[in-house]
Order: sequence, then structure tokens, then C-alpha cells
Amino acid sequence: MLISVFEECSKSIVKYSIVKTVYQRSIETTPLSVIVPLLSPSFQSVTDQVHSFSHQTPISIRNCVYRIKCNDCTKVYIGQTARELHTRIGEHKRSINRPPRNIDEYQAIVNDSAMAGHALDTGHRIDLENVDILRRGLKFTPQRLVTEAMEIAKHPSVNRIEGVELASVWRAVLDQPR
Repeated sequence: MLISVFEECSKSIVKYSIVKTVYQRSIETTPLSVIVPLLSPSFQSVTDQVHSFSHQTPISIRNCVYRIKCNDCTKVYIGQTARELHTRIGEHKRSINRPPRNIDEYQAIVNDSAMAGHALDTGHRIDLENVDILRRGLKFTPQRLVTEAMEIAKHPSVNRIEGVELASVWRAVLDQPR
């Protein structure tokens, strides 16, 4: 009995120390207002804590590469922005929700937004409520563009432009199974 109580305490301490480590590392890259919801007094598993945090889209995040999924197929849209993410998502929403009145408007929408073009051409629904942040803290445009190109290469995407051209060495690395 005493051993099992000790084991339970050890597990709780290990979980706490892992959560504390994740918290400390996230402070370095994320504003505190985003981190606070991650930690709760209960001892959830670290996986549950990180999973629930990663699926929240903080409205004030900047300098990131993000992924938007199609609800009806496996394709995704990979994008990058230096502005606040909610501003960019709002632009995506407007382009998708704006029905074209004629063929010229249709062409303009499709030319402006690959994601809106996918939704219009296929009738699929785009999940703009659950945007995944793939990388954050990329303050320089070249960093974001290269990261975006690498993510586009890894996913079946609706992106028309693959971003910056990656060297063949990167293609070989990205194509390896994990």
C-alpha cells in the first residue's frame, strides 16, 4: 500500500515537473497572456495540456506560419503572416464568404485566394475556426517564407505557389518518413 502511494506521488511530481518545464520554455517564446490558460491546477497529462493549447488560436499572435484545413478533404492551406493572425484569418473569411455575382468576380476571387478558389470549385467547407500555428516567433520575412515553403512541401496543399524554391537536399529530407 505504501509503495503504491509513493508511486502515485512520484508520477504526480514527474507530471508537474514536465508541465513546469513546458511552461518555462513557452514563456521564452510566447506572451504570458497566451500561456495562462495552458496550466490548470489539475494534473492533466502533458499531452492533453499541449494538445488543448495548440488548438487554440490566440488572436494577438504575430510572425507565424499557420495551417488551415479543409473539412471535406485532406488538403490544407499553409500561410505566413507578420501581422496579427486574426487579421489574416478575417481576410480569408471574407474571401471565402463573398459569393461571386458574375464570372469576372469569380475569376478575381480565385486569383486572389487559392483557399477561396478551392472552396468555390469543389463546394468544400474550410475550417477557419481551428487554425493550427505551425511555427511562431519568425520575425524576419525570409524565415517565414522558407518555413512556409517547407510546410507546403510536407502537406497536400491547395496553395498555388509553393513559396520560395527549396534546394533538392531539403526535398530529400522532407520526404523521409518520420
